[in-house]
Amino acid sequence: MKLIRLVIAHISPPIDLDINTKIGSVSVKTLFVLNSETENWYFIYGSMSISEELNVTPENLIIIPNDKREEIEKAIEGVVNFIVVSTRSTRTFSSPIPYILLNYENDKEKKMLEQNDGFSLEIKKIPSVSPKIEFDNNILNLLQDRLGGIALLAEALSHSHPTGRFHEILRLFERAFHCTSSRLIKPLTEFLLNAKNQGYSKPEIENWVVTLRHPATHADRKDYFVLEAGIRPVVHRMEQAAYDVLFNKKDWRIPTSARREIWKPISGTSSDKLDLFIIKGKGTSFNFQLLDGFSSYPLPLLDFSSVLPKMIPENWWYKDVKSIKTSGIFNIVEPD
Repeated sequence: MKLIRLVIAHISPPIDLDINTKIGSVSVKTLFVLNSETENWYFIYGSMSISEELNVTPENLIIIPNDKREEIEKAIEGVVNFIVVSTRSTRTFSSPIPYILLNYENDKEKKMLEQNDGFSLEIKKIPSVSPKIEFDNNILNLLQDRLGGIALLAEALSHSHPTGRFHEILRLFERAFHCTSSRLIKPLTEFLLNAKNQGYSKPEIENWVVTLRHPATHADRKDYFVLEAGIRPVVHRMEQAAYDVLFNKKDWRIPTSARREIWKPISGTSSDKLDLFIIKGKGTSFNFQLLDGFSSYPLPLLDFSSVLPKMIPENWWYKDVKSIKTSGIFNIVEPD
């Protein structure tokens, strides 16, 4: 039996591409390409043999071995990254539905698979609110001492890539508190713990400024480094915190946690566990990005359901997704 991981690579500008190669024990191939006048979607799959018996949940759902799946994803990314570098292109990845399949190679494997109801997967939902504040000369006057902070947040918002936003928001925190890395944890935590309704915690903040910062910035000492998939889940929470720091930190460029109240969010995320809040009686809008069941790539905005099933070989097993299961709590908060 083989494990199949299917990924969409969106490469711009469009190029002629037919992949058929191998990285270690992973075969990487093009399944098909969808073309338009301005862009192409390359449906690329990686496959590798699996010899171990697959575990199944009490709900009759197959558990995909993470080590094998990650090895396939790294192989796909490695091939696409080489193509992007060699052609000076740009790329993004997404996961079509289905994105995980099993290739049975005999009737016994087919019969075993057909006794199951699908895969054990839970789509991850990353919620975000776009914080806004009305342009006001009085507020602008209160920000005269932190024009550098405004510049860094504007720089972050101008990035389309999560890693770029992550770096600029970290620089804003460093600028605001006049310290960096582990020395930033204490004052930033003390400040954000008093941000009403937003539910920040010391472990969450330590994850931003130390755990993720080093492998997202450096690649010299450790065997691993962090790319987009590692940054994507946290950057919206960091952006919300950046607004709070920029507008509500009383003393700029000093490592203290005193607050003022210039910006009061009417909605936002209330924890790093996908929870949301909204002030009762206020209107707002939320944005959601859905990630695949491994949190590796986002689900695409375009619907390929009329095309993709026709292109999947008959001996690739999967079950249609009837619904998307997500988690998170929505809190309605009484106004002050």
